[in-house]
Amino acid sequence: MFSSFLPEILTKAVLESGDSISILDSNTILKYWSAPSSSNNLNKSIGLNFKDCVHPKDKDRVHNILQSALNKKTEKIAEYRLKNSMGEYRWVDSNIVNMLHDANINGLILKTSDITEKIVLQARQKRVIRYYESLFQNYPDALFRVDAEGKIREINNGALMLFGYSKKKTIGNYFWNLVGPADREQAKEQFLKAIKGEAVSFQILLVQKDGSDYGLKITMVPVILKGRVIRVQGIVQKPSDLTSNSKNATDSSTFENLTEGFFSLNETWNYTYVNDVCADFLQRSKNELLNKNIFKCFPHLRVSIFKENCQRVFETGMSVNFYEYYAERKLTLHCTISRTETGLAIHFTDATEKLINQENISKLHMVANKITNGVMILDEHKNVQWVNASFEQITGYKSRTFLGKPLNNLLPQGSILNKRSFMKLLVMLKLSKPFSEDVHLFTGYGTEAWLTCSISPVIEEGESPDYYIVVLADVTSRKEAELDLVKHAEELFKQNRDLGQFTYIVSHNIRAPIAAALGCNNLLASVDKNDPEFDDIVKGLNHSLLKLDKVVRDMNTILSVRDRAQKDIKIPINLLEKCREVYNDIKELMTFTSADFRVEIPEDYEVCINSAYIYSIFYNLITNAIKYKSPDRKLTIKVSAHVDMNKDLILKIEDNGIGIDLEQHRNRLFKLYSRLNHELPGDGIGLFLVKTQVEALGGKIEVSSRLNEGTCFTIKLNTDS
Repeated sequence: MFSSFLPEILTKAVLESGDSISILDSNTILKYWSAPSSSNNLNKSIGLNFKDCVHPKDKDRVHNILQSALNKKTEKIAEYRLKNSMGEYRWVDSNIVNMLHDANINGLILKTSDITEKIVLQARQKRVIRYYESLFQNYPDALFRVDAEGKIREINNGALMLFGYSKKKTIGNYFWNLVGPADREQAKEQFLKAIKGEAVSFQILLVQKDGSDYGLKITMVPVILKGRVIRVQGIVQKPSDLTSNSKNATDSSTFENLTEGFFSLNETWNYTYVNDVCADFLQRSKNELLNKNIFKCFPHLRVSIFKENCQRVFETGMSVNFYEYYAERKLTLHCTISRTETGLAIHFTDATEKLINQENISKLHMVANKITNGVMILDEHKNVQWVNASFEQITGYKSRTFLGKPLNNLLPQGSILNKRSFMKLLVMLKLSKPFSEDVHLFTGYGTEAWLTCSISPVIEEGESPDYYIVVLADVTSRKEAELDLVKHAEELFKQNRDLGQFTYIVSHNIRAPIAAALGCNNLLASVDKNDPEFDDIVKGLNHSLLKLDKVVRDMNTILSVRDRAQKDIKIPINLLEKCREVYNDIKELMTFTSADFRVEIPEDYEVCINSAYIYSIFYNLITNAIKYKSPDRKLTIKVSAHVDMNKDLILKIEDNGIGIDLEQHRNRLFKLYSRLNHELPGDGIGLFLVKTQVEALGGKIEVSSRLNEGTCFTIKLNTDS
């Protein structure tokens, strides 16, 4: 079964993924290996131990991970060397899936990716960085590097000696603070030119501690990456050290660290400097280019946008940025040309992919404007770059109010109802992960809406997204239908629960007094009116009828709460006054029990709520506290109210009474005619009525209690404050 099952499934997986697929048995013997036709494979190694194909220096680590994989569902072997069919070691990553339990496979499946180019590139980058840092610190010229804000991020010993400051005082300090007060404005102005893409040179006067002074020449050259100035390179020299041939900004080999092409020309159009990236791109050695005329090396440039822009920079001294198609390589280059003292400094990058992406974005804009969903594009800084017309129609907000602003500033304050989901959306956006969430908000039309907000990061180069696509779909109708369904389900649950309660009432509380009344009635027919027993039977009959009447009135009270819940008009009431009203009605009972009654409700706090229900809730819970007071201590009752962060009203009625054994009675606590203490008077309807009224108000009630310590009822109500 192994041979017939695997090729069809795994070969298809290999062709689609571009990775190699292998299967090892429990002894790590290679049973199967398949790879795309474009890569080397190990088919000739079938039957050998997989570890024998691993580089000796990685063998122990790989062996340990393979042994671990025998007892796990998945495992990974990161960055190890594996020999291919040509006998060459290649750097790879392998993901392992344990399928020993599967009768068709009975082995460990390894999905292996070749990462040799990535490892080589990383090593090269590390060498370049080490080389550059060493060059920067030991270069004979005085060098410093300034970030886009003007703060010094690196400075070598030569520059420290000329400026006369310690490294501690320079790193993180603004560049212009290192020069004399008289030249600071000039230094700042020259930096602003450099950060805009222009190479500049200027002289300053530096005053020493002993009062003497000397002049310095500073040259600042912009470092450009992907068409944007990311920092400024500075060279500091004493005028006496300057020579006409060797000391200028474009000669410095520090430009070898740039990831874009860089070269310089003198006024006779000869190359005076070429970095490695430029030489590789032009497919010429540096010796073939240096001191040679650019138009003799590349005659097609005699008639080009490049030459026109070079001449413009020579004439005006102003830097230019432009795109030009390079036919020989079928690439579009983005070029920046800046004036130097001896000629021109030219940076260039391959912008082909960028222009294609811009074209794709333009097409996306065109399509997005035709669909009914709202579409928004955020730049790499998560600022709103573009929205379609449907976005404005759905949200009710005009694009001019939020273009260029972060997503979290998108909607006016107070417009979001579901803040938890919106905050989750912002967190996922920060993590650059795809995300979809329903968001509840107020629209610009003054209405409420539910929107499904989906965010997709678009990563073109590197690890961070270049932009984000946000799609909004109006799901208000669906969401309202779902909420109605949930509401109806809750109502149905309550009705079923109540039906069970009423069934209990009919079968017990109504049936019992009716049966007793019928029995008394039957006895009356057989007993003489003058018989003393006759009066006792009549009394029994009356008692049964009174009990029946009480049950019917209780049911009527409960049903009226349900019926009036939607009909009663809620008016603003002062919560403290309502609590005092209850206290005054039971004042004699409070005095008789010598209870300590404490109220912590703000005097001016008003809520829109059913006045009769809130009175009944206070009354039942406070009188319950009195009824179940402890004989061992003075009764203390505390009533408090506050509004939580969700603007819900939280009521608490606490006492230090005999408490409730919740482990035994929690499930019976709020049931109709459920009495927890038969030694005390009561009919078992109070707590059931409180719970019914709380739920009719759209709230919840909870209880916490300990025997011989006390009880606390907590009520949460959603009110219009």
